[in-house]
Amino acid sequence: MTKPHEIRTGAGASSRLLSIGLIAPVTASFSFGVGLSIGLPLLAIVLDQRGVSASLIGLNSAVAGVAAIIATPFAVPLARRLGTVGALVASILAMSAAFVGFYFLHPLWTWFVLRLVFHGG
Repeated sequence: MTKPHEIRTGAGASSRLLSIGLIAPVTASFSFGVGLSIGLPLLAIVLDQRGVSASLIGLNSAVAGVAAIIATPFAVPLARRLGTVGALVASILAMSAAFVGFYFLHPLWTWFVLRLVFHGG
């Protein structure tokens, strides 16, 4: 009988590796999604409380899509250079630094840079 943490592939020992290989990206994706959905809406509220216009808040939020488009061609070369784990760690560190930067940096233009770094990560 298949254990709950294994996926049967008919290859015996490789089934355990497949299961571990699936757990890591699924867990990372889930954690990222939860963090993003909790944290990023608060940024719009902070900008609103600082008196920033709705148009600029929307423009700042749109930077997320632009950053993803800009960062996509660099993902594979970065993973090749640093390795998959190294690229993920670099991404997490960049995103963490940007997220903390939202708290400490108040000029609006810095928030556009932070959005680029955060969503580019």
